Amino acid sequence: MRFRNSFRLLLNNFKNTYVILLFRVITALITGALTVVILASGFEFLFESAELEALFSSLGDILSSFFTSASFADFDLLLREALENVIAAFKDILLLLQGNIAGIVLSGLGLILLYLCSRFINGLALFAFGDILHDKMSQYADTPFFVGFFTNIGPAALYQIVYVPIAFLYD
Repeated sequence: MRFRNSFRLLLNNFKNTYVILLFRVITALITGALTVVILASGFEFLFESAELEALFSSLGDILSSFFTSASFADFDLLLREALENVIAAFKDILLLLQGNIAGIVLSGLGLILLYLCSRFINGLALFAFGDILHDKMSQYADTPFFVGFFTNIGPAALYQIVYVPIAFLYD
């Protein structure tokens, strides 16, 4: 009897589980798109630089040294040259990054703010999900997700305003 009731309760709540999953997938897609925008705008100077192109070509030289060398001595010589080129390219990239530190810091702050907003919105959804489960367990009521979301947005927002920064600092 317990197994049957537990199984039935699990199947009855799958609709709510899929709604919260869909909500989280949509927020993850939006957050991912905004992350790409922030990174693209903050590191545009790096993606268009000759230094990054030199790094990729020297990494390609390392791979080609494995296949183009006829003997071990040739392989050793080609690999040493390619590694020296990689080190020189890394030094150039570090100099380029050092010159654009303000954009990097602003991008990092934007990513942190975006992460906090994402956690805030997902926390609102979890609060609504808890209310839906409470209604289901106590009254056997089938509360729609967005009704629970907007009904509890005040207490959920207050809780999340306190919880998200504390959890961020703890993490």
